[in-house]
Amino acid sequence: MISVMNALRRAARLLRGLLFIRSCIGCGTAIGWDEATPLCRDCFAQYMEARNCTCPSCGAVLARCRCSVIGDGVPLYSLLPYRPAESGRPDTVSGILLSRKRRLHPDTEAFLAAQMAALCECVIAERAKGGTREDWCLTYPPRSRKKQREVGHDQSCEMASRVSALTGIVLCPCLERVHGADIAQKTLGAAERVENAQESYRLAKKYETAIRGKRMILIDDIATTGATLAACASLLMASGAAETVALTAAKTVHGKR
Repeated sequence: MISVMNALRRAARLLRGLLFIRSCIGCGTAIGWDEATPLCRDCFAQYMEARNCTCPSCGAVLARCRCSVIGDGVPLYSLLPYRPAESGRPDTVSGILLSRKRRLHPDTEAFLAAQMAALCECVIAERAKGGTREDWCLTYPPRSRKKQREVGHDQSCEMASRVSALTGIVLCPCLERVHGADIAQKTLGAAERVENAQESYRLAKKYETAIRGKRMILIDDIATTGATLAACASLLMASGAAETVALTAAKTVHGKR
């Protein structure tokens, strides 16, 4: 019976490979359905190299680095280095993040969400301080309506929702965009980003009491200068959150690989 089931599974994989093409989420090349990850071998090697990128301050790989902070001392935890200004060899991290942003591949969101959920669990375990899992909530900095219309979705909301489903940590969409705050952060300088972020977000009225005493985890895709996450964290702390940390799939780094 087991051998028959195995034969059927192999036949199903073969048929699926004939009817549909599975592509790498990093570069888009065709890959086999039996690959353990949605990455081709070259992209997987580059991805693992990126995951092994170390912090210049503490020497730990990024996912284990605990010295990165934004704003008024808010801890920032990230999986991958992002080098937007560099050129040359193909950048798998940029390819994955672009694929997610533009919904180019159905496997991208699930791939990143699973790893973000694992990082989330590590952070909660490290920062237990005698509390319980029920003390924690997830939230995210929402995209403007204009941006959502442009790309067709809110990637931070979707990532936070997936991480919530995988970890069981409650999602609390307590942040909202100020009406008319549509200036893209990427068009601004560092100082302007801080001011724009502070003017772009506010706490939703119906959640004003819900986060008091809660330990908040801010989920986002990329931390460039950290201005958006810092502004949102300040709002949460000013509204009574006991603690706020930020988790991102990637953060901008400079220097040698």
